[in-house]
Amino acid sequence: MADYSKDTNDRRKAFLALRPQLRQLGMKYDLFDPARMWVTKNGVSKVFYNPEDLRLFLDSFQHQPMDSTTSTRPQDISEDHGYTPSQVRREEEWNGTTPTTALETGTCRG
Repeated sequence: MADYSKDTNDRRKAFLALRPQLRQLGMKYDLFDPARMWVTKNGVSKVFYNPEDLRLFLDSFQHQPMDSTTSTRPQDISEDHGYTPSQVRREEEWNGTTPTTALETGTCRG
């Protein structure tokens, strides 16, 4: 692992701690240097620079009211969660064109 500041290491650890929730919701993820988490669901991706923002985003999926008219699937990741359009990217727009790839950084897909 590269030498990172304490703050960066703490953010990376916090992102990695959210992996079980990402898997449970069927989302794929990549952790890029120094501490950015890309999350993809149904071909739509979001990038998070702060683990707390990702945690709040994941909580919005887990606390949805269920009724007879609501699907049992989590809401689509592309629905508005208060994120700006610049934070939403189609997977094909960034896949392979990021400054570093998962292979180069040694990260894995969820």
